[in-house]
Amino acid sequence: MSVAKVAASRRNSSLSTGPRTDGGKAASSRNATRHGILSAVPIVAGERTADLEAFDAALRADLRPEGAVESLLADRAIACAWRLRRAARAERDVLERELREARAQARLDRDDGGRPDLGLAVVRDARATGAVERLARYEMSLERSMYRAMHELERRKAARQGVYLSPPTTIDVLVATGTPDA
Repeated sequence: MSVAKVAASRRNSSLSTGPRTDGGKAASSRNATRHGILSAVPIVAGERTADLEAFDAALRADLRPEGAVESLLADRAIACAWRLRRAARAERDVLERELREARAQARLDRDDGGRPDLGLAVVRDARATGAVERLARYEMSLERSMYRAMHELERRKAARQGVYLSPPTTIDVLVATGTPDA
């Protein structure tokens, strides 16, 4: 890069100081958000606070946590369940987009129930972006975290009633690679 370009770049960067209003700062904080599945913010674009509150109340009524630790576990399970719903919507949106593009590319103007087209959309996505595969990994991680919190909550509730439930068993699986250990 030439000296003149570096100087021009410095002059231009001094003109932009970023957002100044609270609204502008809030908007720019979401610039990097793609799907929001792992977002620390509970509500992302397209979601309503009232829906989250209703979802939270329904699950909390089912889980019936008592005390701070159980409430924390319930919070964790509810947050994961909410994000799982978001992941399912994101997956649907990705597949619908791929389906539209596949139909447009193949000039298909009929809808035959989506079966052949859906397979084509998944293949197109796998070749192009891998978004469906990434979403599946997010879903598996969220499910594990949700069930872990729910199982621990269940164990704590049983302990309050004098019943011992053993923690979930974890099994390590060694996958043979075909090469002997060194």
